Amino acid sequence: MLPLSEMLSFGRPYTRFATFGVLAVLGFAFITLWSPYSILYTSTNVIPAYNAISRPVPLHGEPTERFKDNLLDETKYITTWLYAGWTNSVIIQINLLYLAILTDRIPILSKFVPTSQTPGAEFLLFSEVFDLPRLRDALNMHILEWPDVKLPNSTSVESIGCWSTRKAQFNKEPAPVLSAEMDHLDISFTSLPDWIKKFTYPSSYFNDIARFAYPETRNENLGNYRVSSPLNASLPPDEQLLCFDELYYMCTAPDDEYDWDYIPQWKLVGQHMHWTPQLSHLAHVHLNRAFGLRETDPTPPYIAIHARRGDFIHVCNDKTACFSSIGVISRRVEEVRQKLLEQRGIEIPSHHILMTSDETDPKWWDEVAARGWVSIDHTEILETHGAWYPVFVDAVIQSGGVGFIGTHGSTMTSLARRRAQSWHNAVTVIFRWGNPTADDH
Repeated sequence: MLPLSEMLSFGRPYTRFATFGVLAVLGFAFITLWSPYSILYTSTNVIPAYNAISRPVPLHGEPTERFKDNLLDETKYITTWLYAGWTNSVIIQINLLYLAILTDRIPILSKFVPTSQTPGAEFLLFSEVFDLPRLRDALNMHILEWPDVKLPNSTSVESIGCWSTRKAQFNKEPAPVLSAEMDHLDISFTSLPDWIKKFTYPSSYFNDIARFAYPETRNENLGNYRVSSPLNASLPPDEQLLCFDELYYMCTAPDDEYDWDYIPQWKLVGQHMHWTPQLSHLAHVHLNRAFGLRETDPTPPYIAIHARRGDFIHVCNDKTACFSSIGVISRRVEEVRQKLLEQRGIEIPSHHILMTSDETDPKWWDEVAARGWVSIDHTEILETHGAWYPVFVDAVIQSGGVGFIGTHGSTMTSLARRRAQSWHNAVTVIFRWGNPTADDH
């Protein structure tokens, strides 16, 4: 190897190019680290830590009767509301936070809304599931929840104008704003223009939606179709609090992005949404119990499976031969076990393979047990913690293994796969379904 003095010499043609290359890389690194956009390109360990003490909360103070009385005059905010199942609502929150980064606004997170999948559950704060202080640190930004802004027991009804993505994407009325009703908001919606719908599948680019945070695009579209509020108000979209009826169908490229590892909204936001310590501990207790271990024992490396069936039956042409059999899933399990052994030297015994599923047929679960695989008994979780927590515990377990096998087309699988890869460098595969040969490969 040449000494440094010769490598830096401009007398040799090949070292001349090498020197320019080194200087170019160093220059790019310097510019990136000092760029105002460095959060988009650098890992979080070079971003200054969020300090709640030195950075005042961007509100006038404690929650107020009227949210407008608590917003700072020179500060801009952004919010959306939730109406879908829990996993899809998590995706909406990821999209909102990413849009907040793009528009330089303070996000206000809505509560998760109970659905038919969580009967009897109450509206639930984001911070009851995800470690919000840790997320603020990772993103280096303020993140608010609605109870920070407005008193949860306020009786003051406030009218506000918001944008509707649903009208432009589906030509349907705005999404039902269930969580907004809990905050006594009376919302009128103005449709976004048709050009935000980019594909046959009705997704919109983040950058197109971000344009409505700024005066030029906003003012050009104030005459669009408008839906009056329940109290018959007809307001233009608010400028200080940018709000949308929903933000699920969002993307940066024309594809089902969560199937791919490049998506910026996951890299910049989603992977930093870690579980609360309390939820992680609850999952640890029940996971160890399934493995026959004590609560105080370390959890061994394991493989998690997510076999979504339940509501997927509605898209099956042949309902008797639609879902992947246990044999098909087992073939995928063996692929993951082999890769873990070859790539990382980790051997996973059958009793450290855990199945999660919404299947209710006892005979199907007997087949799972016959393979030597284990599962979680949700009875105590449901009785002690309520309807949300069986879903939460499954999600934590799916994200914690060194291997993961999931169901094609399931958003719960998509997020579990992303978490397992980002947090544990897990080996992951997805099995297809729809007919007996769908997963042949």
